[in-house]
Amino acid sequence: MNRTEKVELVESLHKTFSETAVVVVTKQVGMTVAEVEQLRAIMREAGTGYKVTKNRLARLALKGTRYEGLVSEFSGPTAIATSPDPVATAKATVEFANKNDKFSIVAGAIGSSMLSPAEVKTLSELPSIDELRAKIGWIAASTSLEDRGCASSAGRKSGARHASTRGEGCPGVRGAWSTGVSRAAAQASDVHNVQTWRNKKWLIWINWSTNCRT
Repeated sequence: MNRTEKVELVESLHKTFSETAVVVVTKQVGMTVAEVEQLRAIMREAGTGYKVTKNRLARLALKGTRYEGLVSEFSGPTAIATSPDPVATAKATVEFANKNDKFSIVAGAIGSSMLSPAEVKTLSELPSIDELRAKIGWIAASTSLEDRGCASSAGRKSGARHASTRGEGCPGVRGAWSTGVSRAAAQASDVHNVQTWRNKKWLIWINWSTNCRT
């Protein structure tokens, strides 16, 4: 690889580190061509980019990005998994690591927040972005249904608002709503178990579901 090619690779990696929502650093030793192809297929299916890295160039590319804290993790035969969806990427890497002992997770990060291999595993057990969106949609729909049902049973606008606030007059919907909020709060609690979870896209969900408790 000549100097120009190295510069272009560093620029490409720097762009990847600057734009991604997550980085998982992995190590693979002695994998066959078939195993590598299987790994890449799992990553593609998860919408995750996967690149074998040259450590010196990767360390250069990390400079000036939120992931600079990962510099020390690049030694030996490393590769990176990146995507806009931290959970999907964690799920894909953990899934393959569980199947193949030649592949392991070295470290991860969401922005400047570093993740240990154990935290990447915890991250992989959370719902994906699509699942979180579905939960939010379900709870929003339940709220709308509760408001309509309470308005109908109360007969007065002010009374309906009061009943909706307390959940009175709509026992069936109230139960569904309570179940949804409990699940949402539990998911928020799970997220907080990952100590360094800081990405704002995810905090919207965490804060929203936590506020539902009050």
